Amino acid sequence: MPSAQICLVLASDSNYFGYLRDTLESIVRFPLGRTFDIKVISIGMIAEHQAWLRQNGIEVLTDLSRFPQFSTGEKHYVAMTCRPYIPETFPGYAAYVWIDSDIRFLQPDGLQFYVNHALNPANSVVIAHESESTYSFNANPISNREHHSDAFQRLSDEFGVEIAQYFQYYNMFNAGLFAARADSPLWARYKRNLSITMPHGVHWGREQDAMNVAIAEVGNPMIAPPTYNWLCRYSMPVWNAAVRAWVTPAEPERKIAVAHLVNSNQLVTFQEQTVRMYEIYKQIGLTT
Repeated sequence: MPSAQICLVLASDSNYFGYLRDTLESIVRFPLGRTFDIKVISIGMIAEHQAWLRQNGIEVLTDLSRFPQFSTGEKHYVAMTCRPYIPETFPGYAAYVWIDSDIRFLQPDGLQFYVNHALNPANSVVIAHESESTYSFNANPISNREHHSDAFQRLSDEFGVEIAQYFQYYNMFNAGLFAARADSPLWARYKRNLSITMPHGVHWGREQDAMNVAIAEVGNPMIAPPTYNWLCRYSMPVWNAAVRAWVTPAEPERKIAVAHLVNSNQLVTFQEQTVRMYEIYKQIGLTT
């Protein structure tokens, strides 16, 4: 029997294990994080990594046959395509929190916000928009046009022009961190929509498109502030020594509760060198 009402679920392969470990440590560094059951979906993770998880009281699931996969066979995408199947994969909980393996909980109220609202029957899902004035794709007109044009084309292919037009100028919800009740109507629509988007080929946005259309269909999302899922790649947090916290670049008193180290493996040019985005996060201290 589950030992908690709420289950935290993550996924990783061995290449991403370091990020996963740091995410888990950011969860349990606060007392609240130690009160929930934690499950990890192993995507071909080596035995040593699985053993570390189990030694830390975390259940590891290795059977990936229950999740849809792209025909190209790129297993790491299971970290996205498994999400609509969470309640049936780990049954018995009242609610679930999905956490990407590049999430960092920086303040105790980060996880608290999601679990506080997860069980409310008025909420279909607890989730944050990709919406903040300092995000590069909002602050720069050219980036903004490209960002929305790409989404429009993708949604047109997946769901047709009418739905794509509905979302055309919309800042989508980010599916890297969300919470929902086991009986939320979201899950069925999410799963159905994923079966619609996946045949259009491998793309990081297929699962997120499925989620956003599902939210539009069922309604009633509890919208988290962007500081509860801050997309660092698009607006780098700033360390404020006076308040001893990471804050938004435009408002030095506005604390970031959850940092999302998106695109950590992406190669970027920094100080005339090609490095992973994670190295930049590490250099400024966001990874500790």
